[in-house]
Formats: sequence, C-alpha cells, structure tokens
Amino acid sequence: MQELLDLLETSWRRSGLGDSDEERQLKAKAQEALRLYEARTREEESEPVWFEKPFQFRLGEHTLRGRVDRVDRLPGGGYELIDYKTGRPRPAEELREDVQLSLYALAAREAWEVESERQSYHYVLDDSKVPLPAAEIDRDWIRETVLEVAGGISSQGFEPTPSIAACSICDFQIACPAAER
Repeated sequence: MQELLDLLETSWRRSGLGDSDEERQLKAKAQEALRLYEARTREEESEPVWFEKPFQFRLGEHTLRGRVDRVDRLPGGGYELIDYKTGRPRPAEELREDVQLSLYALAAREAWEVESERQSYHYVLDDSKVPLPAAEIDRDWIRETVLEVAGGISSQGFEPTPSIAACSICDFQIACPAAER
C-alpha cells in the first residue's frame, strides 16, 4: 500500500499540484480511494490479465480502435472487462443502453477472440463497481449504433448539441449554426 501512496505523492508533485486547502482535500480523497481500491483488489478472486489492452477490428467498412482499461480472468475461466471512472456511479439500470461497455464486449470478441462474461464500470472515488452481465448486451443494437455513428462521422454529419457549458468554451462558436440562435 505504501508504494501506491508514494507513487501518488510523486505524481502529485510532478503535476504541479500544491498545498492549498482544496488541493489537500483532493489529495486526501485520492489517498482514500487508493486505500479502498487496494483493499478491494486484494479480496477479489479474479486475476488481472491485461491493463490498457488495445483493440482494433473492422465493422463493415469502418475500423474501430480503442483500449480497455483492465481485463480480468474470473474464477470460472471467463473474462470481465473493466473501465475505470472518476465520476459519480450510475446504477446498472442506466447502463443497459451503454455503448462503451457493449462496444468493449464486441471488441473483445472480434479483436481478441475473447467472450466476456461481464463488463463493469469501477468508480474509483466511491469504490463502487457496477457490473453489466454480458447476457444483457444486444450485439445487433451495438453494431447498428456503431455503424450509424460511423456513417455520420464519414458524411461529416455533426449536429451541434448546444449547452451553456459546452458553448462557452467551444473553439467553433464563430462557425457554428447553433451559436447564431
């Protein structure tokens, strides 16, 4: 555990973070998250097989590339795909139509010839792991979704989705039709 905390300390200093009240609070939260993560992984029966595992495969005329944060072998021999998140945990019900985890399951099969039994988001700051069983993934839906998005990108069909937060920092305000409204 001390090695993890030492790595955090080194990274903290290298990134230029200091010792303000806010930064001390963030650092304390990061330290606690590391403690919880280390305790959780020590108790898990699964075994990490790959970290930052790249994938590449073709779907129709499109090549998809990406990385899965972590791939574990489960006690029964199956696999779990894990994506780390730092935001607030989402319940499993909200993840049924999640494209990212479903795409990872498809990528594992197509690129590595690995069938995943489970995909999970691991929310590190809350130490909450939310699994989505592979049985709930609609592979036809994910294929259709990917092909639709890829087709839109290929045809440069980028519809603006204006919001105060996004538009205030957008580099394309001057050319955006949504900014004219």
